[in-house]
Amino acid sequence: MAQDELAKLKKDYEKLRKKYKLPKFQELNEDFGIERLADYENVLLLKNIRKTISEKMIDCLRFLELLLHPMNAPLFFLALAKGMSQADKKKAQHVYERLLSLDLEAFMLELVYNEKAEAEFIKKSFDEWQKLKQDLYELVANLRNSWNKETTDKEKSYYG
Repeated sequence: MAQDELAKLKKDYEKLRKKYKLPKFQELNEDFGIERLADYENVLLLKNIRKTISEKMIDCLRFLELLLHPMNAPLFFLALAKGMSQADKKKAQHVYERLLSLDLEAFMLELVYNEKAEAEFIKKSFDEWQKLKQDLYELVANLRNSWNKETTDKEKSYYG
């Protein structure tokens, strides 16, 4: 990505940010990697930002879905799900439901373009993400700790 393309993206975004009171470019970029849009022609910049946000949320939804419903998931997810506490299951379910709600809103915007509605979605999803990412982080940290404990316990019992 060339620096002038990134500068143009930032300049174009800044105009829209002021018009719709959107989050700062750097904040959105840190959470959703919107700088990659500099490589594309962005006639509908807000729509492309919304799509970038949606991609991250869909990735999180897939991960949570495999944890909450590991029937057809790889064995790794079954082992992770088995080690989840009830509190973590509730947290995962809550985050899943919030992300699903946002994903449905994003899909509606995919059907009918409206710049103002795109801006509102970006603001709403950014604000919601600030809350949800902390829950997701705690959940994944707990999963990692549970996985490490289980792995350590297996090693001890195997060699002991």
